[in-house]
Amino acid sequence: MAQPNSPQDWTGRPIDQRSSVFQRLFRFQFFDDFNSSKDAGNTEGVGYASNFDFSIRMWRKFNNWWQAIRTYPDMRPDLQLRRKINKTLRDRSAYGSHDWYRCFWEPLGIKPELAQFLYSKLETYSGLEAARLLPSDRLIEDLHIPLVCWCDWEWDLCEEFEGQFGVELCPTFDLNELKTLKDLFLCLNQKLIQ
Repeated sequence: MAQPNSPQDWTGRPIDQRSSVFQRLFRFQFFDDFNSSKDAGNTEGVGYASNFDFSIRMWRKFNNWWQAIRTYPDMRPDLQLRRKINKTLRDRSAYGSHDWYRCFWEPLGIKPELAQFLYSKLETYSGLEAARLLPSDRLIEDLHIPLVCWCDWEWDLCEEFEGQFGVELCPTFDLNELKTLKDLFLCLNQKLIQ
C-alpha cells in the first residue's frame, strides 16, 4: 500500500522509490507536460517532445558509459599475469632489437623490418619484454597473449601492419591457428612475401 504522502506518477499510481531515474523522468516530465499541452489553446507542449528526445539521448549516453564500466574488467589485460610472465622472462638474456633479429629471425629468413616491427609492437600490445622472447615461446600456453593484451589487440596489429607494410591481414589472420612466436613471425613474413 502507498504511504499517504508518497509521490505519484501521471496516472496517480504510487512511484516506487527504487525506480530508475529514466522511469521517474519519463513519468513526470514527459507525460505531465504532454498532457498539459492538450488543454485548449495551450501550445507550450510542442517543445517538450524535443526535451524528451534530449532525455533519451542523455540516457543512452549514460547507459553506454555504464556498460563500458561494467565490461572494462573483461576487456582489459590481466596485469597480475603480465607481471608474473615478465618475472619468469627475467631469467632469460635480454637482446637489443638488432641482436634479437640476428640470433633468432635472420636464420629463418624473416625480413628485418618485420622483426623490428614485431619487436616494438609485441611489447606495446602485451606489456611483455620483447627482448627476452624466444621463437619457441607458445603464444597461448606460455605468454598468455589473449589475456595480457587488450581485447582488440589483434585488430590493432592488423591495422598497423597494413599501415606499415600495405598488406591487409584481418580477413585471414587468426591467432588461434598459430602456436608459437615463430609461427606468428613466419605467418606475417609469408604475407609480406606474397
